[in-house]
Amino acid sequence: MDSKMRFKFRLIPNNRPQMTPGTILNIAKHAVKADSEEEIEGFEEEFAKYIGTKHAITFSSGRFALYLLYKYFGCRGRKIVMPAYTCIPVPDSVRWAGSEPSFLDIDLNTYNPIFSDKIRKQKNIGAVLLSYLYGLVGDLDEFLEYAEKHDVPVIEDAAIAVGAKYKKRKVGSLGDAAMFSLQSSKIMTGWNGGVITTNDDKLAEYLTGIRSKQKIISRGRVLFNLSFTYLKYLLFSPHTYGFTFFPFRSYLFKKGIIGEAVTGESPKDISQWLNSRFSSMQASVARSQLRNIETILEKRRGNARKLNSKLKSVEGVSCPQDTKNSVHSYGRYPVRIAGVRKFDLASLFLKNGIEIAENYPYVCSSTKHMKRYGFKDSSYPNSVKAAKETFLLPFYSSMNKSDILKIVDAVRDITEDKKSFS
Repeated sequence: MDSKMRFKFRLIPNNRPQMTPGTILNIAKHAVKADSEEEIEGFEEEFAKYIGTKHAITFSSGRFALYLLYKYFGCRGRKIVMPAYTCIPVPDSVRWAGSEPSFLDIDLNTYNPIFSDKIRKQKNIGAVLLSYLYGLVGDLDEFLEYAEKHDVPVIEDAAIAVGAKYKKRKVGSLGDAAMFSLQSSKIMTGWNGGVITTNDDKLAEYLTGIRSKQKIISRGRVLFNLSFTYLKYLLFSPHTYGFTFFPFRSYLFKKGIIGEAVTGESPKDISQWLNSRFSSMQASVARSQLRNIETILEKRRGNARKLNSKLKSVEGVSCPQDTKNSVHSYGRYPVRIAGVRKFDLASLFLKNGIEIAENYPYVCSSTKHMKRYGFKDSSYPNSVKAAKETFLLPFYSSMNKSDILKIVDAVRDITEDKKSFS
């Protein structure tokens, strides 16, 4: 990002928080009420019903939820099968739980891990982590068959994939347990938060026992952050974003205050999430979105269809496509331009009034806390390619047709003008 750039025109933000009508009144109502277990349990019941599981249990963050699952399944000192290309909290949760990653390369269409025969040769596997990065779902059969045959638990990283399906079943109901994120950039948000879904009664009992010992985040902090998230929703409009939040975010990004998805830097331990729990104010905001989730998803899928139909004919551009067995939720919209580094593109798109995201310019095996295992990035060529080339186009449910056409024109012009990359 260029923090010195000032916009005199519309800037399409890369992402916009998902909010529903009446959210600010909902926040205000819960700001003056005592925290309610009934509201939290109501959200959990509705979420579990939507996913198709017996239980849904909320926590303060998705990464903490993953950490708890590794602990429950006895993964300490064991290996977790997981993709080499994903967001940094995923390998961090493995590390925090005292486990070791066993990385797999990814498919460049879905960004999901590719099953490898090397799994069959490995011993001491504690769990298989299915990853639906960007809300895309790949081929899962070999993973599920292996796990069933060897009695290995399957954990689904569905952080950004609520509503996605595999063979007509919603993700989050396919394995032994799943994690969804409610962070502010996800399909649904409660400002922050994570949800674990499962059919395992003992796991649900274990999780609720841990949660009962946690403290609700202070109401003032929740109120501030939910209100700030709503303000972002209002100002992350193409008409206002360029001269309000964009300079502010650019400054924070430049100073390294934000940008975990780009830097690959992360906390040393899990302690900051240990004692906080999800609040009823957050549950109420997320619940209102859950009740509108199919409308939200249809808008996202409709936007993806429009982008897909126009971009697939642009030579050198790779964009996500539906597969035979999967229905994506399109939590993000990843694109690659063959042979072009993602960091060479940001300024070109900004000149066209479009903000792209350069997330995950790293392979997990080479991040700070993973280097000690001695993995070689060359073992994961698709992950290396994705780390160098994959960027995220603006994508959110309230995008309009003219913005989509503007994005398509920019991709086409930038791709065709090879001089731009010299």
